[in-house]
Amino acid sequence: MMHSNLYKDIRIYKDDDLQDFLFSLEDRYNINDEVQRYGKLVNFADNTKSPYHQWFRYREGFAGRLVEDILQRSNAVQGEFIVDPFCGSGTTPLAAVMSGYCGIGVDINPMSAFLTNVKLKPYTWDQLKDVENQAFSIDLDSFSYDDKLFFEVERFFNQSRLIDLLKIKSFIDNSGSVVVRDICFTAYLSIIEDCSERKRDGNGLKTRPSSVKNVKQKFLSKLQDIIEDIRYIRPIDGSIGYGITGDARSLNSIIDPILKDHKSKVSSIIFSPPYPNSFDYCESYKMELVLGGFVNEISGLNALRSQAVRSFIGSKTPVNNSKYIDMIAKEIELEIPQKEQVTNRIDGRTRKVPNMIKGYFDDMSLIIDQCSIALPKGKKCYIVVDQSSYLGKLVPTDLLLAYLSEDVGFKVNQIIICRKAKTSGQQLQKYPYLADALRESIIELEKA
Repeated sequence: MMHSNLYKDIRIYKDDDLQDFLFSLEDRYNINDEVQRYGKLVNFADNTKSPYHQWFRYREGFAGRLVEDILQRSNAVQGEFIVDPFCGSGTTPLAAVMSGYCGIGVDINPMSAFLTNVKLKPYTWDQLKDVENQAFSIDLDSFSYDDKLFFEVERFFNQSRLIDLLKIKSFIDNSGSVVVRDICFTAYLSIIEDCSERKRDGNGLKTRPSSVKNVKQKFLSKLQDIIEDIRYIRPIDGSIGYGITGDARSLNSIIDPILKDHKSKVSSIIFSPPYPNSFDYCESYKMELVLGGFVNEISGLNALRSQAVRSFIGSKTPVNNSKYIDMIAKEIELEIPQKEQVTNRIDGRTRKVPNMIKGYFDDMSLIIDQCSIALPKGKKCYIVVDQSSYLGKLVPTDLLLAYLSEDVGFKVNQIIICRKAKTSGQQLQKYPYLADALRESIIELEKA
């Protein structure tokens, strides 16, 4: 794992001031290795076998057991609110309500907010029976499908599977009960990837044949799993939760009305923001966003991208930055001509990375400030992050976010190393020190 000797023994950056600054942060913060405890919990794999969490494969998520463990080591009070500004498929607020806390999950992605809200709603046995009575008697031949949606996504699907999916959506849209619509729609969204000829992988979707033979049966099987989870695994009495579509940069204006309504407060904030890895998360979920009606068409994803944290290369020019973040961006920028000389081609993608780095930390400083405003003194915030690298230049996200947090009223209690992070084989061959340098970690902050 990376340690202060890395900055002392290896010349990562050309600028001595930058190298010394990052060495001082690595040396200053309390950095603890807890790989044995968290190594398998900082990705979604553990959730694939966990009730509720298993419904929808959210590739970027972490395990519900990670949140449960963090809650035990925090000083959060049951009955108060646990907040996640990037809730994904609802892991944090769901783990909260199942452990006796209240939860608020916020996400700029409307599909994420929807899935979170469905998981957190209370349902009666009669409502679940109504879902079963309507859905399990479905006759797809009696439903038509939306031609516009078909042509929008047809390149991602086998034709007959797509038609069956769209007929299921037509059944859901015509259901009279909100509960029936919500639960069935969750099952529908959760099978889209499996029914397609694509799989979420890397920065978007990769081609792979679907193994689904019967779309209706796949839908009903997923629906039965969802109903069984809701029927037999219930939140702690008195625990409530909300999934809300919103921008984490305006977190307080989103959660404040809920806190006032319940005369409560935020007891802890636990989240994993997008990583500065150039990934476009809208691209990964475009099939669900379009087929779910969350955007009108694939071209409509641009509006959603424009509101997202600038973790991808299409980001706009930032306004404010720490000088050290600017210095890292500059170091990457200076390496680009050398790479282009070797490859003998212009690398348009990498040329956009320095601006992305600046935009990302510009946004994250605003979000951390919002977290500081939301938390009472003495309460804790946990941020799960991954380091990244470009052209051999390490972007130590945990150190930089910890540094920015100190400017807005947080004390950095510790940085917990969870596991080694990966980079491409090409980078490792050219910069072998990255094999031990990159890490995924949890930053534990306390409102001072």
